[in-house]
Amino acid sequence: MASIDYKEAKKELNKMFLEDDFSRKIIFWYDEPRNFYDDVINDDFENAKVLIYDKNAFEIKHIIEKQDLQSNFLVIYHVLNLEILITG
Repeated sequence: MASIDYKEAKKELNKMFLEDDFSRKIIFWYDEPRNFYDDVINDDFENAKVLIYDKNAFEIKHIIEKQDLQSNFLVIYHVLNLEILITG
């Protein structure tokens, strides 16, 4: 069952994905202790696809930059150094 904190976080994320500026949204969510991991993998986001970083930054970059250039994405990651995620 989703926690109240997760429900509020999801509500705010959905607001960001629905902002009416016609631009694609890619949101990075840092969750080192994995407090929301189970909630996220057992949930659906109507307006975004969820990608979970699991030591393969190249796959995430490939999906976002080559495979799907239209969708919004929520990228969940657990590493502190975001540069590793971005540069692979």
